[in-house]
Amino acid sequence: MECWRKDIDLTGLVVQCSSLVSVLEGSLGPNGKAVLMENAGCVVITKDGPQLLSRLELCDPLLSVVVRGVLDHTQVLGDGCKVTLFLLHRLLSSLDTHVPHSASRTQGIRRQRLIQIVQQIRNQVLGVVQRDVIKYGAQVYPLNSFEVFSHVLHTAAEDFFITKFSKLIAKNLAKLFSTYVSCVCSSSRELVKLMKGLAIKTHTAVVEVYHMPLMMSYVLNGFVVSRDFRHLHRGMKLDNVTFAWWSMSMEEEHEEGAPRPILQTCLQEVLVGGILMKRNAVEQTLASLSSLGTKLIFSSLYFPDWAVSLCTKYGLSLVDSVDGEERDFILGSLGVCPIMEESDVCPNSLSTLERIEPLQQGTCRFIQLSGLGVHQILLCGPTPGQCRQFSASFLQLFKYLSSWVADCMDFSQSTDIEECDAAAGFRDCFSPPYSPEELPHCELSPVLSEAYSSGPSSPTSPAVFFTVPHGGYEELLAKYLILENISVEIKNSVTKSVVLDVFNEVPFLLYRKFRFSRKSYVEFQTKLFTCFTETRKSNQKIVLPHTIKNDMFKGYQNPFLVFKHLHCALYFAEYLLRIECIVPAKQRISQLTSNNNCDSDSD
Repeated sequence: MECWRKDIDLTGLVVQCSSLVSVLEGSLGPNGKAVLMENAGCVVITKDGPQLLSRLELCDPLLSVVVRGVLDHTQVLGDGCKVTLFLLHRLLSSLDTHVPHSASRTQGIRRQRLIQIVQQIRNQVLGVVQRDVIKYGAQVYPLNSFEVFSHVLHTAAEDFFITKFSKLIAKNLAKLFSTYVSCVCSSSRELVKLMKGLAIKTHTAVVEVYHMPLMMSYVLNGFVVSRDFRHLHRGMKLDNVTFAWWSMSMEEEHEEGAPRPILQTCLQEVLVGGILMKRNAVEQTLASLSSLGTKLIFSSLYFPDWAVSLCTKYGLSLVDSVDGEERDFILGSLGVCPIMEESDVCPNSLSTLERIEPLQQGTCRFIQLSGLGVHQILLCGPTPGQCRQFSASFLQLFKYLSSWVADCMDFSQSTDIEECDAAAGFRDCFSPPYSPEELPHCELSPVLSEAYSSGPSSPTSPAVFFTVPHGGYEELLAKYLILENISVEIKNSVTKSVVLDVFNEVPFLLYRKFRFSRKSYVEFQTKLFTCFTETRKSNQKIVLPHTIKNDMFKGYQNPFLVFKHLHCALYFAEYLLRIECIVPAKQRISQLTSNNNCDSDSD
């Protein structure tokens, strides 16, 4: 059986992508169905694209490379794994349909033609369409209004979680996120800074606690050590607790990580003596800590039973085996120095907590530390696997929101505001599609009137936040702009057909879940495009009527994200088209050698 092939058939690649898309299609969007799968012996129910793709066993090496690249792309942006693959599949399928095989065109010439179309879309069409979608169809909010900004992020978080969990879990997770934001931030500047920080250090916000239903989750003041503590002295006072961070090793380790005694010898007396020497050094240090008034010890090391008994002897409470992320967070939040000396205790390594409380969550014991001036999200779930799902989803959400804020700032700095004002009525953009009554606990009128009075051309103009309705609205608007030659006039009919097919892929999949037939979907699209035309001719900004918006387009979405996904799909499409053969190295060398020999013989 041959293990190599001379050429890659584009039609075969489309078929392979179709099989992958069919696996993910059922879980797309807010109305997608959850998938039951097994992960390391645990049953997981999820709609998350990265989780599903990471568990698939792909036989085709090209498809495997593409999937790994899409997963890396999603890890940076936080969302859009399935959408990128859907766009890539539609792009390859449309290219294969509109540029068919012909007798007068060789395979190499056809490939070069396909690569030219992909490059033209990426270099000449994509940027113009993105700019005009933001200009004509995005809602704009003042970034200096904390109430408006936090509400938009809350709704966006709910829309984000609903594509990964059930509606009840999505609402609870979004509520946790909003409560955390209200506890930590009091202004939009602090919120923007928080989004950037959480995208890098998620463990400062999320703590996993198991064996509790999600509806009982809440946000704690302080933070929780999410490990069972080894020893908590009964006589310890809970207020103004002096503590130390332990860093002295009590046992050496093998290269494999297994603990071993300090001395390795065949003489039992020397071995016992070495252990006693180490025990005496630890006991001396614990005695010094106790004399300085220390009541609690934190440690990332594991304390053996004889060390725990020494802690009991000197009245010290112990929390050991703290993991790496919690260790970094504790050291950073408390600002303490670990104990490094074996013979004496450094006074700088001691600090004081305002209050410490033991917690009992299900069958596990935890310790809550108060008085740090920080807050964390306490995640609860019936299983550890589901808690890790929640934690991973929060990580993706933080990256998604951070990327969203950064995109808005970059676009507002690189775009001429006066041009947007003249083309699309930029001043009217500050009027959101929601009334103040629809935003709970928000007084929009003073903030929005102040932002309106300052004007976009004013030197003190506030920063703005761009959003589009969630659920295929952005793709349909891009399709309308291309059909009407508003964004860019694409003279090549093949390139235009490919672009229209790509922008129509995700909306059709989403609205098919509403049990739309192709005929009813075309009627809905025609009605929407008529609405776009009327508002554009009346020189107004495109705002969907409430009748259409309430039925189809809900929530908020990053208007820049779909273009990043399409750019990624175009990159992978060009990569696949440039590969003409996959041959193992030995066979490739032997084949080149035989070809060279034939050429020399012919010469």
